[in-house]
Amino acid sequence: MKKYELMMIIDPMLEKQALETLIGGIRSELDDHGLSVDSEVVWGVRDMAYKINGSKQGYYLIYTLNPADSLDIPGLNKVFGIKKGLWRYLLTVVPA
Repeated sequence: MKKYELMMIIDPMLEKQALETLIGGIRSELDDHGLSVDSEVVWGVRDMAYKINGSKQGYYLIYTLNPADSLDIPGLNKVFGIKKGLWRYLLTVVPA
């Protein structure tokens, strides 16, 4: 079965409580859309190659995911597109 990797760039200026709420919501959405979290790597705040929303830094978070029987990527894209504080995300298939 395919594995997926999800890399996200989150607003580094979020307060700790807001960041935890956002990450909790993201994990909940992953479960709702048929993806279970295999591993989570927190890079934290890092410099970016270009500015996003006027900021030269972003909070990086990477998940390795396992899909369930029904994977709803279009629904996940729709939900992630409206998450306030989630600046960028990329979901890719991990090569076997």
